[in-house]
Amino acid sequence: MMTTEATTDGQAVSAADWCYVLSIFPTIFVVFVAIVPVFGYLMPTSGIFGVLPVFVGVHPITSIMALLLAISLFLPMNRLWSRRVALALAGATFLLAIGKFVPGLAGVYSLGDGSTKTAMNTALVFVMLAFARAGLETARPARGQFMALLSLTVLFAALIGYIFDDAGLYGHMSLATVMMSGGLVVALLCRRANKGLMASVMAMGAFRIDLTVSVLGPILIGWTLVTYADYGAYAQAISVVVAHIVGLNIILQVIGMRRSHIIERKRRALEDQRLWDMVTDEVTGIYNRASLRARFAELTEEARQARSALTVIVLDLDGFSAVNSVGGYEYGDEALRCVAQGVLPHLRGEDCFGRAHADEFLVFLPGLRATQVATLARQLCQVIEKLEIKTGQGVLTASAGVARWHFSESSKQVYERALAALELARIRGGNQVCVAPGPDGGHAVWSAVQEVPVETWPEQLDKAASLQAMQKAACPPSGPISGPAPDHAGSPISGPTSGLPKGGATQVGLSMFERPMEGLVTGLSKAAKLSK
Repeated sequence: MMTTEATTDGQAVSAADWCYVLSIFPTIFVVFVAIVPVFGYLMPTSGIFGVLPVFVGVHPITSIMALLLAISLFLPMNRLWSRRVALALAGATFLLAIGKFVPGLAGVYSLGDGSTKTAMNTALVFVMLAFARAGLETARPARGQFMALLSLTVLFAALIGYIFDDAGLYGHMSLATVMMSGGLVVALLCRRANKGLMASVMAMGAFRIDLTVSVLGPILIGWTLVTYADYGAYAQAISVVVAHIVGLNIILQVIGMRRSHIIERKRRALEDQRLWDMVTDEVTGIYNRASLRARFAELTEEARQARSALTVIVLDLDGFSAVNSVGGYEYGDEALRCVAQGVLPHLRGEDCFGRAHADEFLVFLPGLRATQVATLARQLCQVIEKLEIKTGQGVLTASAGVARWHFSESSKQVYERALAALELARIRGGNQVCVAPGPDGGHAVWSAVQEVPVETWPEQLDKAASLQAMQKAACPPSGPISGPAPDHAGSPISGPTSGLPKGGATQVGLSMFERPMEGLVTGLSKAAKLSK
């Protein structure tokens, strides 16, 4: 299927190149057919018309108009100078064709006894083709493609007239002229087949029952009338009518495909928007809690199969409540968006970044060494500090807890270890990073943004327990209305999964989980734009 506008830049350029190559072949055919009669008139003793009688009756002006359009089709695409030259050549073709309808210039379009001339239908076809060539250089190539298709109705009628050796409705057109005009129509339709009407035809499928019936139906009816219904005397008239019906049917079918394609694209865009809203946080545009849970299940399974590393970073904004007190919740939401967009450029495409709670973010890092993760976590804290988001007490900072996932532990366990490291970093004053020991114990590894004394992991756990006991003693529960639940009232990557995808992220309902995670940072940036 041909690539359409909805593709990425690299794919769009490739499709345009293919369309240009496809248009070259019919253009070369047109040049050959147009040059032969010109050469025959310039060298009357060559006997070309005797060898190739099909070119007899082609006026030199007709050949010149075909050559002008063919030259414009050889020009490269997406160049300003080539666009201007193509428009100039299309304008010259239009002037030559429209001159046929000027009474004072009638003699210019006829040679000798009048057997060689540019007929009315030929001039009409080249007027349409000139408009079609100019239309392809505009922002909406569908207009040019429509004019090329419209010229088919006249060509069909002219072909019928040639078969019956009669002038038909618009005048006689030689077979060579029909071939030149038909080749130009094919080349014009191929020139921008990745856009406009032709893109819709390609997107809707190469074979269409309705298009086939609309073309073959009138032909079969006309053939039946002429052959079996004793309408042989009206064969030419019936054939001309059938030719016009077929041409108009093709145009109507293509326009119908275009409308269907536009409606389908809008429907897909709305569906994609809905799916993005399902898996992304409405404030920041990055993964939400349910998506983090599903993605972590995928990453742990991949790490288990590949026996590779997987690390969890819990980022928490220090004193975020002060941000809301400065400018309200809208200011707080804007601060969260700034943090998310500040962190994204520092992550890889295979990393996963999302918002788990109000001011808590999670980062999943597959494949990195412990030293790399600690350096990255510290860098992220520094990035957030450099955003200089005002809190009323200075600038907003962040603390990070880092835990390396072990094959034997669950998602809840690794999250709790990372959360414990985060709490210790906050107890030490915030704006720093703590790397939790493994599930078998050990010492915490510190990578502080601001240097602080290093204490052992058990000592920090004792401090955290003492602080929590003091907080509970100072704020005892007061009945059924005991205030809001704490931010970390559950693991965003474990716990109950009712209503959430089970058995991997492929059931979340978003195509990003159903294909390789190419360019996740770009995808999440797009989601951020959609959410604004």
